[in-house]
This record gives sequence, C-alpha cells and structure tokens, in this order.
Amino acid sequence: MAPEDQQRWERMLALEARGRRHEALQAAEELAASLRQYPEDWRDQWVASVCEEVIDRNPVPPEFGIPQMRYPLLRDLICPVLLRRYSRRDANAARWFAWLMNRYSGATRLWASLPPEAQSPLAMLRKADEWNPGDVRVMAPLVEHLAGWFHHAMHELPMGVLYGMNGASIEQCGEMLEELERMEEWIRRLGWEDRYARALEYWRHQVRCYSAYLSQAEIRSYEAYLQLHFPDWRL
Repeated sequence: MAPEDQQRWERMLALEARGRRHEALQAAEELAASLRQYPEDWRDQWVASVCEEVIDRNPVPPEFGIPQMRYPLLRDLICPVLLRRYSRRDANAARWFAWLMNRYSGATRLWASLPPEAQSPLAMLRKADEWNPGDVRVMAPLVEHLAGWFHHAMHELPMGVLYGMNGASIEQCGEMLEELERMEEWIRRLGWEDRYARALEYWRHQVRCYSAYLSQAEIRSYEAYLQLHFPDWRL
C-alpha cells in the first residue's frame, strides 16, 4: 500500500476508534477510490489478507461494525475480488461470502451480482463444502445454519413440519432426512455429538412421523396423529 493510502487506512481506523463514524465512512470512500486503481493481483492479495484477519481469526465481529469492511471497501474492493475468486471455484471466497451475507444481511445490492442460486449464506456454504470437502471452517457454520433451519421447521408443531414457509411434502421430508444424514456426519467429524445427539434424533423422528402422516388419509389432524404415534413429541 502506498504511504498516502496507508495514512488513509490509519486515519479511518483512528476515526472509528474515536466513534467518529461519519468521518470514518468518508475516509473509507477516499481509500476505496484509491485502492481500486491498484493492480488486480495486489487487490486480490489485500482482500484475502483482510478476510483472513477479520473472518478467520476473529469470527465474532464487534457490535458496532468492522472498520476494515465498511461499505465502500465492501462495494469497491472486497466483493468484486471475491466474485472473481468465486467464479474460479475458490472455496474460501464462497465461505467468506457466506460470512459476509450473515453479517451484512441488509446489503442486498452487494449480492445481486452473484448467480441467483448462490445468493444466500447456505448456498455459499454448500459451494465451499463442494469445492473443499472436509474443511471444518465450512462444516461448523453449515451445522449451525442447518440447526437453525430445523428448529424453524419444527416451530409450528403440532400443526406440521415446515419446509421453508410451507408444510413439507413427502418428497421434501425425504430431502430433510438426507440433510440430517449429512449433518450428522459433519457433527461427528467436529466432535459435537453430545451437543446435537438429542436434537438430531428428535428431528429425524419428527420428519419420519410427518412423512408417514402425509401418506395416510384416516387421521386428518397432525396433532391427533402425533398423540397416537408420537405422544412424547415435545423436545
């Protein structure tokens, strides 16, 4: 980084530290405008170093935001570089995108340039797992994300098991059971069995029960079906 840009960088961080966020944002705009003129290789390495520092070494962000990832830097440097890396099937880029989407959920304009099938944290984590299987940095957030998804799927009980916002179909119940198998393998490899064993068994039993309910016509209410076949259904 050129001396004048290093000064801009240090000024931005100092303003952030003093709580002068509006001025810090202006400094970030100036810095981003200058850095985007640098050679592509330099920008690529710089963005990778920022993501490693902020995401990989400090995965729990500060409450009031991250100076190194203020919107101008995300818009002009970080996201364009990660998009190029993603197009080359870079697993780290997908993993970093997933983290950014969770952290900056309101920055939808930034994700609009991604392929439609990749515009969610879960989709990005799946790509990262596909391109670099066995990376625990991907397994852990995948498990946590899916745990939240299964909790949501069960939150309307005893009305039924959800798939997204709607009740699951028999086919979707099958997909959920396959997801639980993959999730269980990741949990085993992470050594998190004690943390998730009870929940996994409950989710699996509930999905199987709901699939069986959908396959019959005698009992119209899922609550009644639960009382008959799974009376101790509450986790």
